[in-house]
Amino acid sequence: MTEDNKVEINITGIALSIQFAALGLICADIMGISIPIISIPILRYIVVFVYLAFIPGILILSILRINLKFIDLILFSFGLSLSFVTISALFENVIAFILNVENPISEIYLTVFYSIIIVFLILLSKWRGCTFIAFDRLDRLNLKSIAILFIPIFSIFGGISLKYQGESYFLLFVLMIISGIPFLSLNLKNKYYPLIIWAVSFSLLIHTNLSYAGKSFYETFLPGIVYTAGIWDPLFPYEPNNSLLTTSLMLPVFSKLMGIDIIWGVHIISWIVMAFIPVGMYKLHSKFHGYKVAFLSSFLYIFMPFYYTQEWVMYAQRTAFALLFITLFLLVVYSDIELIKKKILFPFCLFPIIASHYGAAYFFLIILTVYELLIKIFKMKEGIKLNTYLLYTALLFFWYICTSSASNVIWIGNLIFDVFSNLSKILQPNDNYTLKLLFSTDSYSIDVVKYFNVFIIMLLFIGAFLYTQKKIQINRPEYGVLSVSSVLILVTQILPHSMGNGRLLSMVLIFASPLCIYSFLFLLKPVKLDHNKALTIFSIFLFVFFIFGSGISSNIINKASGTTVDYSINRQMDRLAIQEGDGKGKWLLYWPYRLDSTIDATDWFVMHNSGKPIYLDWCLYYHFITHEGTSDIHKFYNVEYGRKKIFTNMVMANKILMSDVLSGTKPVNRGEYLFLVHHNTIENSIIIDEKNVIKTSDYAEHFAEMDCIYNDGGNILFQMNRNELYLQ
Repeated sequence: MTEDNKVEINITGIALSIQFAALGLICADIMGISIPIISIPILRYIVVFVYLAFIPGILILSILRINLKFIDLILFSFGLSLSFVTISALFENVIAFILNVENPISEIYLTVFYSIIIVFLILLSKWRGCTFIAFDRLDRLNLKSIAILFIPIFSIFGGISLKYQGESYFLLFVLMIISGIPFLSLNLKNKYYPLIIWAVSFSLLIHTNLSYAGKSFYETFLPGIVYTAGIWDPLFPYEPNNSLLTTSLMLPVFSKLMGIDIIWGVHIISWIVMAFIPVGMYKLHSKFHGYKVAFLSSFLYIFMPFYYTQEWVMYAQRTAFALLFITLFLLVVYSDIELIKKKILFPFCLFPIIASHYGAAYFFLIILTVYELLIKIFKMKEGIKLNTYLLYTALLFFWYICTSSASNVIWIGNLIFDVFSNLSKILQPNDNYTLKLLFSTDSYSIDVVKYFNVFIIMLLFIGAFLYTQKKIQINRPEYGVLSVSSVLILVTQILPHSMGNGRLLSMVLIFASPLCIYSFLFLLKPVKLDHNKALTIFSIFLFVFFIFGSGISSNIINKASGTTVDYSINRQMDRLAIQEGDGKGKWLLYWPYRLDSTIDATDWFVMHNSGKPIYLDWCLYYHFITHEGTSDIHKFYNVEYGRKKIFTNMVMANKILMSDVLSGTKPVNRGEYLFLVHHNTIENSIIIDEKNVIKTSDYAEHFAEMDCIYNDGGNILFQMNRNELYLQ
């Protein structure tokens, strides 16, 4: 590569410019200064995000004199920046906690603190580092690049239309385009692959998740706690998630400095983080498997339902942060960076894995343990050194023992005890989630996707076996051992009361997704196709998989039949059909989904709750969602967090299944509540369980005998005004 094809950027100059821009916008926004045409708050969101999410990492790379290609530079600077913000915020918070300083996680304190440490990094870079970073000159934007960038724009407009109007036609068009991208892009130059992967990843993450953003934290509720308290309390004893700093501490820091509402901040930043994971996978696997296999491996990951359905953002943000740092760690391990510099970078990768999600951290420890054993047994050269493994193990147990009253260590102990005490129930579907999922029957589309998932898991095990038989060649054999090690932990999912099926698969595919492709190609060997044609067949496999998983097939089937006969795991795409149907799929739709008005109603209830029981239908009983989060948020109501009482005057619902009183065997007693939400009233449906839905109108006369204390036209809260009432 000639010097003419290199681009040099002045790191310290850019960092200093963005520092001044961020400070100026923060001050202007606080002072209420406005500029014609330009929106100061929106400009602040963008500049401060870049300031926190890229500048610290770039400066660290500069200080260490590490030069990378452009995509690697983006990935490394992004991951290192998130890690640095998390660790530095922890340092600031602990010092403030010891000195009894109030509200260290506040706009003023954080602005001053990060201004100082970024200036320190700039000076260190100027003094000891490489002021200029060089990378290959980028091609100018052409029609292909512009077309790729339009995909997320279309997805945003489609998501907004789905959220506010319930229309999915535009999104269906976008999804149809996305479904064919692996097939259509396979013969493009590999320089387009990272941009394609990122654009599709981000598009799928937001396409239905926009329907959920802005009203509730859902399961990731710790950011709201810390944001409200203005401090992170390392000693809070009741909640394992309190130890998970990337969500409980880093996200409030970003939201405070960006000046964005914390709920929106949590969702938007999570979307961006998750979109980088498949790009990191591509860069990792391209080192061992070639560009096309790496490209299809990333799309296999993107097209898995756990990635693009709402649970990934609503309930698995913590796992996603851990997976980003696992990917970054692997990129560092298998990079050409000098060993001494790798050792400096390892803590920036390993600690955030631990401080992102306890389940992911423990599973990663198991993978590394199996890897170390296999490396020793087969006497192979180590990619991940034993001392790195010991460092990770020590950090994990030290952190989980020292924070949140060791609740994470207690959690894993209780889980192991529960699994082994129920081993006799290994073949009982009611106690074995994997068997229950395997033998249950849902809609056509969901069943097809389930069998695709089973086939993909089979491909993983076939690939692991083929590698041990030397039928698959990887240019770094120890990475093959790491891939096999990750596949082996899937065996834990056959145990009773095991947890994290989708989350565990999302981790395994980070390491082993190319094994699926090699297994697929092996099965095609009798057909005697050349390598490229076989990869094209795999891209068609992905196309069919996505058609059924994304909701395209269910929409076509329902349109052709004129009624609701099918629904997909991507249930938001089938929302109108489910809402207008006879009950099919309602449990799946409303298991996580709440209208904004319903979240407002539940929030009103916890503010006015007398503590008496409240009767709820099946979905609300298991997911009573308020602005502050799901049911577990009650641990923080009217308790001290960081030496101050938060969420005062809030009382969590004392929940009882509505089916208990609808059967007529039990009365509603004086003072007790009964809550009907939008799908109960407008859709005339009370969800009893996964299979049964009854009509609300059948009990209308009984409901009328109770006092209505809240009614917004769709959500109605009743309270019993006499001794008892039987609803049968």
